[in-house]
Amino acid sequence: MPNILDIFPKVTQEDVDATSMGVESISTGSIDFDTAVNHHLSVTGAWSLSLSNISGNEGKSGVLVITNSGTTSTPTMPSEFKTPNGDTAVWNNTSGNTAMLSYYIVNSTTILTNYIGNFT
Repeated sequence: MPNILDIFPKVTQEDVDATSMGVESISTGSIDFDTAVNHHLSVTGAWSLSLSNISGNEGKSGVLVITNSGTTSTPTMPSEFKTPNGDTAVWNNTSGNTAMLSYYIVNSTTILTNYIGNFT
């Protein structure tokens, strides 16, 4: 079985070691792609997601795990996130629900994203 570092050469051992950022409670938060490849967010109320340090992280992939710690709104997603067929994710906004966004950074304006939701 190949090593993940052989498949994704932009992913470093430090990225793999830093896959769990811990849980952040946010209403407006930023995913910093320099800090880790996987991010865990705890959200409540109206919230939005912003991104930083996309450039220089092309070729990296990971997941964003989002847990509703209370009832939430449907977030405005960053324009860099591109979904299959341009579809809009149908968010479950109930308290206790968890969703996951997988992503692959193509370039500074394109992050391929897929939403999987309704983990309860």
